Amino acid sequence: MLSKRPNKKYIRTMSYVLVLFYSQCSGTVFAIENGIVDIRPYVSATAMYDDNIFRFSNESQAKAAFGTTAMGDTMTSLNAGVNVGIRLSRQQLNLGLGLSDNKFDRFKLLDYTGNNASAAWVWQFGNHVNGVLSYTQSESAPGFAEIRSTLKNLRTTTRELGKINWQFHPSWLAFASYEQSQYDNSSIDSRVLNSDSDAVELGVQYENAALSKVRVSLRDTTSNYPDRIGLQLQLFGDSNSQREIISTFGWSPTKLTKINATVSFVELDYPGHSNRNFTGLSQNWTLDYALTTHTDVLFSAFKEVSAVQDVLSTFVESTGFSIRPTWQATSKISLGGSALYQDRAYLGSSGVFAGTTEERRDQFRNLNMFLNYQMTRKLLLQTNYSAENRTSNVNVYNIKDNTLSATLRYDF
Repeated sequence: MLSKRPNKKYIRTMSYVLVLFYSQCSGTVFAIENGIVDIRPYVSATAMYDDNIFRFSNESQAKAAFGTTAMGDTMTSLNAGVNVGIRLSRQQLNLGLGLSDNKFDRFKLLDYTGNNASAAWVWQFGNHVNGVLSYTQSESAPGFAEIRSTLKNLRTTTRELGKINWQFHPSWLAFASYEQSQYDNSSIDSRVLNSDSDAVELGVQYENAALSKVRVSLRDTTSNYPDRIGLQLQLFGDSNSQREIISTFGWSPTKLTKINATVSFVELDYPGHSNRNFTGLSQNWTLDYALTTHTDVLFSAFKEVSAVQDVLSTFVESTGFSIRPTWQATSKISLGGSALYQDRAYLGSSGVFAGTTEERRDQFRNLNMFLNYQMTRKLLLQTNYSAENRTSNVNVYNIKDNTLSATLRYDF
């Protein structure tokens, strides 16, 4: 079980106090005995327009939900936070607190205040053993791409991680990690998605002077869903376990080219629901090529399997490819984007409806473009445009969405 999480009201109060205090520090760096303290407050403002906030399939769905065919909205977000780095000899402690106030112009029921807190100890013991102990907690509104609901829902995400690396040979590294995570949803309709999980991973890595790398690990994850009831509980049970054998390969044939591949054997087990068990192979290949010192293109192709909480299917197989170019036009201006195509096949009959033969099939396309302008050393302007188009043989899952946003951030 996870350790008891700090009270949300306490986190908000401490965030306000610390952000106000540290905003007066203006990026203070000062020395202490055997170390350095670096305090970095920040503020930012974001304006975003989304023409299909709830990811409706058509205007009739919007009218049925709200009595209007309007599907888009403008959101403004004000953020403030502080990051603190404390270095003592070979140890590094990183702390962070942040708040966000989010307002919607039309769908005011979605207004919310989010927060996040983090602490990480990056430790070093001798010359060959190091690791990380970290804790993060955040509260924010999840997207509506998969959760088809018109209700406000805030999700609290908590993660605790412990990792150790042992460099037992100049080219060989052994590692182990243990992670706990928990998701809590505020909406009654979304509480069936509440979960907590424990993941253990053990592995070894080989890397030579030519920057070729091979990494093999075993990962075991146990997930529990304590708030499932009714049909959800009958179909999926209240727990599952996933085992993975993960192999990662990296190779740099030239100074300008990097090739990486991850191949995993995945096995998912639902106790008491053997019809949902499945095994499969996931793989992801990337080619990172630097056209010039300021221009880079990343190509990727993948075929992955994962569990799906669907009444008819037990898992989804995703096949696709993407391209992501970036260009550092000047010392202050960078721009780029990405294009993604993905075919999602919902496979494995759950056995719920006898005689049902049609399998859900989705095609997902995404186009993303960004431009960043470092106006001054401390002031950054970020702009982004994203277009999504999902077509499905099940009409209710057809979605089109366009999002345009601009963020102005100042680091003290």
